[in-house]
Amino acid sequence: MEALAKFAGRQGDTDEALRWLEKAANTDPQNVPVHVDLISAYSRLGRHSDALSVARELAANNPASVTILEAVGNAQSAAGQRQAALSSFARMAHLARGSVEDLERAARRQMDAGDTDGAYRTLRTATEEHPSVVSLRLLLIELETSFGHYDQAMQSVDRLQEQFPDRGFVDGLRGDVLTASGRLEDAVAAYETAFEREPSGPLLLRLYGARKRAGLNPETTVLEHWLADNPRDHQVRNVLAGALRESHPRKAIDHYTALARAAPRDPAPLNNLAWLYHRLGDRRAQSLAERAYGLAPDRAGVIDTYGWILVESGEPEKGLELLRKAQAKVPDDLRVRYHVAVALSRTGQADAAKRELAAVIASADEALARAPAPCWTAWAAAEGSGCAASR
Repeated sequence: MEALAKFAGRQGDTDEALRWLEKAANTDPQNVPVHVDLISAYSRLGRHSDALSVARELAANNPASVTILEAVGNAQSAAGQRQAALSSFARMAHLARGSVEDLERAARRQMDAGDTDGAYRTLRTATEEHPSVVSLRLLLIELETSFGHYDQAMQSVDRLQEQFPDRGFVDGLRGDVLTASGRLEDAVAAYETAFEREPSGPLLLRLYGARKRAGLNPETTVLEHWLADNPRDHQVRNVLAGALRESHPRKAIDHYTALARAAPRDPAPLNNLAWLYHRLGDRRAQSLAERAYGLAPDRAGVIDTYGWILVESGEPEKGLELLRKAQAKVPDDLRVRYHVAVALSRTGQADAAKRELAAVIASADEALARAPAPCWTAWAAAEGSGCAASR
């Protein structure tokens, strides 16, 4: 019955999956995993009262089970009973003292529920009882950093360094804490040491980002060299393509083309290709934008790109319809509002276009006081392409 429930779930038949889970639970009332799965299924379907009913009965019969307390807390959280969920997860943490795996799960559940103080207490206790367990220390450092307790986080990193003196992942953690505390040049040094010891794509991107935020003008050649040896590292390729968009659009096109080939159902590289081809006056832009829109008809950036290309290609009415759809999703986006204003103008609605432009100018004046000048210079130069690396 459990197998049939899982099979039905993989086929997308939620009703059939639930029927088999209910039958399995009735057949074997003492089977905890089946009941836990049933609670999760009820919660996913929004049948919170059913989930809570099964959870309460299960907890009454197994009051000292960490697994059941987790299921109860999850059901309470899904039903909006936050305080009850926090209480369940706190009891779960108390009962989990003898198991590293259970302690880590309890801390994560507390974090998911927003009880960061409780998660912190759980992790402090857990690392004292199990000082050699790396996963617990990693969670503790993450939490200390998020709290802004940088000195404590750094002390935790130091203790981890004593345990693993030559491991790059520890230097990477040091870089993360230094980055969060604003010590960017020190973070760059830590990431460089980490990358020398244990090179990886994610670590390279953290190093590249830290150099950029520190104003050290990182060279894209380091990303290119990495890709020469690791051509399937799509994360690095995507960052490199974004970095080349303004200065070397044709190189960026090559990288986005490779990304589109690797993931043909991903609208992001298609959307970026459409935008770059449009900037270069290439007619392929419209068909690529249409394909991206077909894959992501509700993503504002994709809708905006397709709508704007239609406006620029002599179909302002159709483009305006799409741009209005994008504007409804992101009403404060100045790029989209500017595109709407141009579309209104090109469809003969001059007064409406002026009102939109006036709103864009007023909002831009306010934003200029808050945003760094280079960001807005790039925005203007790219006709509203924005400050993000990927639209």
